[in-house]
Amino acid sequence: MKNILKKVSAIAMAFTLLGTGTAITKNVSPETTTPSITASAACSHHGYCYRSTGNWETYKVEAVLIKKSPKVYGVRLYQRRLVSIHCGTCSKVTSSFYEYRTL
Repeated sequence: MKNILKKVSAIAMAFTLLGTGTAITKNVSPETTTPSITASAACSHHGYCYRSTGNWETYKVEAVLIKKSPKVYGVRLYQRRLVSIHCGTCSKVTSSFYEYRTL
């Protein structure tokens, strides 16, 4: 009785895993002796992650008064770059934001 239940549950699990996205083909290679099923769980975007950053781009240039008596002007540059946080498992972008700096 235990062996029958084990076989039924193994077959049910195999068809469940096959239904997760793998395809059953009509032609089976004769070289394969043991069939194998590969399953991968869906990524829920938690755990390991990594950052990628873009290049700095100037988005605003501003003239600034440095001294009043002999009027001396300077230039202030505002730059930003895009920072993307990627999932370490599936490499999808989970969030992104701009990082700013002033020169």
